[in-house]
Amino acid sequence: MPSARMRLAEKPPAAAKHQEEGAYVGGRGPMALLASLFALVILLLLPAVASASSLEASSSRLAIWPEYDDPRVLVIMEADLTDETELPATASFNIPKGAEIGMACEVDGGGGHACKAYKLEDKGDYQTLSYQVETQKKVFVEYYYEAFPATPGERQFQVDYRPGFPTANLQIEVQEPARSTGFAVEPDFAPGETDSNGLQYFNKQVSSPVVDEVLPVKISYSKPDAEPSVKASTQTDGGSLGGAASSATSRNSLITIAAVIVFGALFFMGYRTFRPQPVGGGSRRGGRGRNANVVRSSPAKQEGGRKSGKDRSSRGAFCIHCGSQIPAQANFCSECGSERDG
Repeated sequence: MPSARMRLAEKPPAAAKHQEEGAYVGGRGPMALLASLFALVILLLLPAVASASSLEASSSRLAIWPEYDDPRVLVIMEADLTDETELPATASFNIPKGAEIGMACEVDGGGGHACKAYKLEDKGDYQTLSYQVETQKKVFVEYYYEAFPATPGERQFQVDYRPGFPTANLQIEVQEPARSTGFAVEPDFAPGETDSNGLQYFNKQVSSPVVDEVLPVKISYSKPDAEPSVKASTQTDGGSLGGAASSATSRNSLITIAAVIVFGALFFMGYRTFRPQPVGGGSRRGGRGRNANVVRSSPAKQEGGRKSGKDRSSRGAFCIHCGSQIPAQANFCSECGSERDG
């Protein structure tokens, strides 16, 4: 005959059933929570995936204007994107370190420049400027940099152009400064037209330049002064660019904060909804609410059951977890599966 201790160790079918149901609910909760969090992460990453679309240009232009409206060198880069380019996309331009950015824009059909917030990434000998192209198929960047001292005399410098994205055709133009002599551009630049200011241009065509491969442009000339070719315009776009960058930074910060708050709220609600429940947890809470008076109103029965084995055998006991009555010969509660106390 099994001993009393062995009988107490055995679990009746009702208790095992309750444990299996509790384990199933508890196991399903974490999986549902993980699925919800995974869906949220996918939604948050969709804009980043879209913005990573590849960018390709049908034609590009590189303009190098030494001492045009400033004692430094003005460099202009623009490109017409292909019809196959899907927007939004990231435009990247490789520029010298220490350059002063004048504009970084996308250009509409009427020539309007929408300045963009940009970021700079250190690449060692140079840096990369990048921004998101959202609606237009023409991109534009201009910057100034000091290639030589702003003093009269000879100028000899080199512009290293590194294409930031594929282009079918690249046109390079170099403007000869006013009052310069002995002007030369290498390699293989041909003299071109002269503009209304009397400034001559030298041109070169390059088919399908390799991305990130250096195309050197060597320029040399002499100049008796350090004055620019034309008077600088009093209206610049630097202020609008700075405002756009500041505004975009503020928007990005607000979006980040909002995303963190939403993520935290969803995580908290998911945890509260799907957290694992203890075995028989629902029955125990509900049982206490329904049968609390039964337990409290029967102290004599409980005390009698604990004091005397005879009383226990004749009257049974009440479950201390759900308040249900346990038959005299039972070791476990038939309602919640809890082990009999005493």
